[in-house]
Amino acid sequence: HETNNMFNGCTNLTKIIMPKGTFDKIINCPGMFQNCTSLTEIDLSGFHIPNAQDISYMFSGCVLIEEIDCSALGVLNPTNINHMFVSCQNLKRVNLSGIKVPKSMSFSHMFYDSAVVEWIDISNIIARASDVTNFWRSGTVVNDIGMLYCPANVINAFTKNMVNSGRTCNIYYHDAK
Repeated sequence: HETNNMFNGCTNLTKIIMPKGTFDKIINCPGMFQNCTSLTEIDLSGFHIPNAQDISYMFSGCVLIEEIDCSALGVLNPTNINHMFVSCQNLKRVNLSGIKVPKSMSFSHMFYDSAVVEWIDISNIIARASDVTNFWRSGTVVNDIGMLYCPANVINAFTKNMVNSGRTCNIYYHDAK
């Protein structure tokens, strides 16, 4: 089942409460909340989409939202999460611990053109990064990052990307389980 662009362009939406339950037939949901430019609150706490593969651009253009908690999504094997938070210019807190990446993949432009992220938990995804190119590009400032159980080479590649783009932040991680 597809939920591509389900709420895309709903510019008057200010709050979304997604239904509670497991929706294992949802496979692709790119751009699901894209360009919801008035959205300030989204509740994904009971929305479980374990078989979702393409979640790219999911929150792209949600310029007013300050916090997104994806910890309940339970996404087990995504194939595309690029550009997920492009132009989320007021985003302050992001929890991506509900997205489990079992294989190497690209995270290109994930926070492109986002302004200030005070805290982000990318503990389940970044350990499998094959490409963190432009992860923070164009003015993104990050204060604290939680990365758990990441091998040293991933931490090195990730911090190199941040240094090359002029970013500094506190990174909290453990390099072994």
